[in-house]
Order: sequence, then C-alpha cells, then structure tokens
Amino acid sequence: MTVKKERVITTNITKSEIKKYEATPFIDDLYIRELKDAKKPQLRLRYRKDRTQASWLLVYKRKWYVIGLWPVMSANDAKDQVDKKIALLLLDKQAQINGDGFKTVSQVLDLHQDKLLKTSKNRQAQVRSLIKNQLKPYIGECEVKALSRITIMKQLFVPLQSLNAVSTLKQVHSLLNSAFKTAFTLNVIEHNVMTGLKFSMFCSGKISPKESALKKGDLKQLLIQLDQAVDVEGAMLAMIMLLQGTRIGETRKAKWREFNFQKRSWQIPILSTKTRVSLHLPMTQVLFNLVTAYRDYQIKKYGQVSTYLFPNKKHNRCLTETEANNLIQLVSGKQWQAHDLRKLFSSVNFSIGHDTTVIDLLTNHKIGVLHETYHDKEVQAVSKRDALVKYHAWLCSEDESQLMCVINARSHIAKFERQSNENKV
Repeated sequence: MTVKKERVITTNITKSEIKKYEATPFIDDLYIRELKDAKKPQLRLRYRKDRTQASWLLVYKRKWYVIGLWPVMSANDAKDQVDKKIALLLLDKQAQINGDGFKTVSQVLDLHQDKLLKTSKNRQAQVRSLIKNQLKPYIGECEVKALSRITIMKQLFVPLQSLNAVSTLKQVHSLLNSAFKTAFTLNVIEHNVMTGLKFSMFCSGKISPKESALKKGDLKQLLIQLDQAVDVEGAMLAMIMLLQGTRIGETRKAKWREFNFQKRSWQIPILSTKTRVSLHLPMTQVLFNLVTAYRDYQIKKYGQVSTYLFPNKKHNRCLTETEANNLIQLVSGKQWQAHDLRKLFSSVNFSIGHDTTVIDLLTNHKIGVLHETYHDKEVQAVSKRDALVKYHAWLCSEDESQLMCVINARSHIAKFERQSNENKV
C-alpha cells in the first residue's frame, strides 16, 4: 500500500478556494486533505473522499469538533460559528457544540469511512462493502436521535441473520460500534447508542473457524501439484508461503532488497504486514536455494532482476491482491486458497512439537504478555531460526524428491529455456 503524504493548506477559506482545491487534490505530489483558515486558525475544512463534500472542524485546546458540513454550511456561516462555539466552551467545557449536519446513520457511517483512508485498500473495500450492502439498506435513513437498541435489533440484525453467516454479523456489529464511537468522540452525536451493546445481545451463534482445505496428509500431493505447475511465479508464491508461513499480502509485496543473502534473513517492512509490525524471518538453506534459483529464473526470463519477486506485467509494481489470488487459484486448481497454506504451516509446526508462541512469532501474530521471554530480540531470532530449520528438514524428510525439485527450480528454468528455443524456431 502506498501511503499518500498529506498537506494542510493555510488560506482565507472562501467558496472559490474550496472549489479550487476540490478540483486540485494534489500539489507537488502532496495530497490536500484539509484547509486551515488564515484569519480564524481554529477553523478547518476536511474534504471527504469524493471531495464534493467536506466537514467543518473546530480545533480548540487540542480537541476536534465537527460543527457542520460543506456545502450545507457555507464558508461565511462556518466562520461566524467559530467565536460562538468557543464562547460556549469557555462557559462549559462539556458543552455540545456539534453541528446539525449529522442527522442520519448514513452520515455517521460516511464519517467513519473517511477516517479509514490511511488503512489498506483491502480493509477499505471490506468496510465499503459492509456499509453499502449490510448497513445502509437497513438503517441508513434512520435518524440518529431516534435510533434505539430495539430498532437495531429488528431492522438490522433480525433480517441479516437469515441472509449472512455469523462471522459477517460480527463484522457488522464491530463496524457499527466503531462508527458510532468515532462520531461520539468527534462530538457529532450527543449519544452513543452502541455503548455497552455486546454482539451476544443480537446474535447467540458462535463463530466456528473455517476448516483448512489442506491437511498434513495432503502435503505430498501438494508438493507434486506445485512441481507440475505451469506458472512458475504462482508455484513460487505458494512455495514461499508454505515454507515461511507468510500472508499472501506479505509475500506478493516482497522486494529483493528485503533479502539479505549474506546474513541469511528476510526483513518484511511495516507497510507490507497486516499487523503493521515489521517481521524478521531467518533464511534457511532451503529458502536460500529456492529464492536464489528463482532469481536466476527471473534474470533469464526478463533479462534483469525486477524490484519485486512478483512484479506485474509492467514491472513497476507488485502483483495486486486479486492477481496474486488468481495465481494461487491457477496453481491449486481452485482446490485450496492462499490462507490454507498458512494454516498448514501452523498445524504442521505444532504437530512436530513447536511452541505456539514461536509459531505466533513466525506468523506475525500478537503474543501475550505472559511470554515476555520472547520479547528479547536475540531469543526471538534463535527460536524462529531453530523452528524453521527443523520444519524445513521435516518437509525434506517427508518427500525429499518432490520438495527439492521445487526448491531448486532448475527444472522450471529448463522448461522456460526449451519453450523460448521452440518459439524462436
């Protein structure tokens, strides 16, 4: 994900200035998210994602208040409100000075969606889908002041229960709760109807973890499947996930510069991880053989080493999430998905005796406070290396011929060379 660098423009906020920056969202590659009034610096205008609407914000003693919406509230009206709102706050720090623009649940949801602009594209798409398909059609037009717990139950969760899985209902509850919390924190609404409302109050069903399509006993057939795959990039993508337990996002975004072949390590940066925590993975001899052979393959195919292990057709970016998943589906014959490889990694490591904390460290899961021993970086590194060496050795002992065939990747390079020579003839 590319994070846009943002800039706040200080100017005399007028209708023409608002329209000017509405049409010109970028200046010198900096994204203009807000306007700050030169004469009344407490007043800000924050553009919504489509930039046709914006929120009037009052910043007072490090607190932010939403006092209205553009274009419902004009620039002159917003400026007139600044002194009045500050006067109310001087008399009463707890005074409700929110604007009148946020009347419906849809507006609360839109505000929360704007807040997520810096999250991953995948998360943004997930939130947009939930708001569009599960929330707005049922309670979007409900007035915030009239919204009650019984309304949420009857108009939202009762009809949704017959159409969606329990896991989806859980996501709906979590999103609605976050949206109202955001709105209440910004003083857009006077009362948070979701306070104290647990998911169990609306739905009694339990969320069962999805069973993995790949079991330990499927490993031999899986290795054969990867070895016989026509698409080398797809097989390599799957093989790295199987060997390292990485997520598909972390794997498809991998850059060659993240691999230190001298120190035998792979450093996955914060922006590539789901948890926004960088991940340091040791490089065993098995992984070293795999990626160096794949690098040779990439040089032979493209005439150079790309920035990414898995570049798009133009070689200017990595594969998108959809493109990467399509590769996995091509390799698997739609029998299993990328996350099944990660589940297989965890289950096999647990079955051969590895501690769950070490597995969590390898898969970049959050570890509990009771495992403070593993917070020491040196201990973490040793534990992860020992676990991966043992795991890879076990994989080789299970079916060395098939695994080494994929790891060496020489057969794939030979196939490519033969195909190239045949095309020339």
